[in-house]
Amino acid sequence: MNTSDRSTRDELADPVSLGRDLREFQVRLSRRLLVWSLPSAAVGLLLAFLGTEFWRGFGVQAAAWGAIDALIAWLGLASARRRERRGDRLAGRTPAAEGRRLRRILQVNGALDVLYVAGGLVVALTLGRRSATALGHGLGVIVQGSFLLFFDWMHAWVVPQLGNPGQRDRLSRRTDTLELSQGIEAPAEPGGPSLWFVFQEDRLLVRDHGESVLVPEALCLEELGIAQPRSQFVGTLTGRSCYAAEVDAGAAAPAGMSFRNLRSLWGSVSEELFWTAGTAFQVMDWDRTHQFCGRCGTPTAVKPGERARICSHCSLTFYPRISPAVIVAVVKGDRILLARAPRFPVEMYSVIAGFVNPGESLEECVHREVAEETGLRVKNLRYFGSQPWPFPNSLMVGFTAEYAGGDLVADPGELAEADWFSASAMPRIPEPPSIARRLIDWFLEGCRS
Repeated sequence: MNTSDRSTRDELADPVSLGRDLREFQVRLSRRLLVWSLPSAAVGLLLAFLGTEFWRGFGVQAAAWGAIDALIAWLGLASARRRERRGDRLAGRTPAAEGRRLRRILQVNGALDVLYVAGGLVVALTLGRRSATALGHGLGVIVQGSFLLFFDWMHAWVVPQLGNPGQRDRLSRRTDTLELSQGIEAPAEPGGPSLWFVFQEDRLLVRDHGESVLVPEALCLEELGIAQPRSQFVGTLTGRSCYAAEVDAGAAAPAGMSFRNLRSLWGSVSEELFWTAGTAFQVMDWDRTHQFCGRCGTPTAVKPGERARICSHCSLTFYPRISPAVIVAVVKGDRILLARAPRFPVEMYSVIAGFVNPGESLEECVHREVAEETGLRVKNLRYFGSQPWPFPNSLMVGFTAEYAGGDLVADPGELAEADWFSASAMPRIPEPPSIARRLIDWFLEGCRS
């Protein structure tokens, strides 16, 4: 094995799935603009009605610019809310492409600000000599335009830093309340309605809400008219308790609700809810499939203080099953190795992936899977990132690698076909939120750069 493979933990590649970072940045930018524009408009109105000729001219400009900027900020917040409702998906663009688009908008705004400042200077130096009102108008444009020039260009510089791992946490300013805080013991007092992730086999109960869906909230499932055979406390999300539960295969959904395939809900619920639902499904599925001991057949019971079930007869303990798997983007110059498995939809390709064998390291698994499925050798493995994948219980560990040799021969027992693809001739690829898509986006962004 290449010695560089041993140090992959120290070389974290930057995942380019930055949709949520960009949305949060857009919210902060819009709020900062509101903090400036609303007081500016209010003060400008006072000056326009109460001030001298000079201050009336200055106030008119302050009020007009403040009102326009407030409208732009409101539109920015509305756009961010729409982005959040669709799960931070970027309408066909990669996150990096969306970042470049936002940066170009800010740069263009900055260029227009320069023109506004120049126009105000011309007015102040020409018409301002003959009219105090015109002088006020000119200086008002200069002050407002100068601030907006600084504002736009400062934020245009920040946008690319969202992809920098060293800047990511500082700029996103995320808090733990945005992510599931897992727990085992349910609180003694609910403290309000809880989120109920109710499954019928692998389908989640949701409440229809226009283009999006909602996870039911209630103090208990009986409020929704559901008799629960089993439930598991999962943790808390934004201060609300979360429970996993299941219903019989023939149970009807309550009025206004339906059972939906979990994977299909990406984009219809927030990212936090999607991954929390995935955790709930794994907990529920594990609890359902470990009601009896696999060694002696005795019914199992919940083990206090742990996410575990224990056999009352032989004391064998069962923990939630997690199946580690590797997934790797193999690059050869300006091309990436993609393959199509027989189970894939027609014409959809993805990167190579496979489960880790007992006694095998993650790096060894990458080498073995690539060799077995394609006949190729790889080198210079780099850790990319990981992702829980609740279909049903995988933990995907992503790598990037370079082609080291061998002839491409797809294993017919694993793959329908495999080939090298350039960024300009990509086939159909997986949709977000999979780490497979993040790996492919990483390759595409590298080619564009």
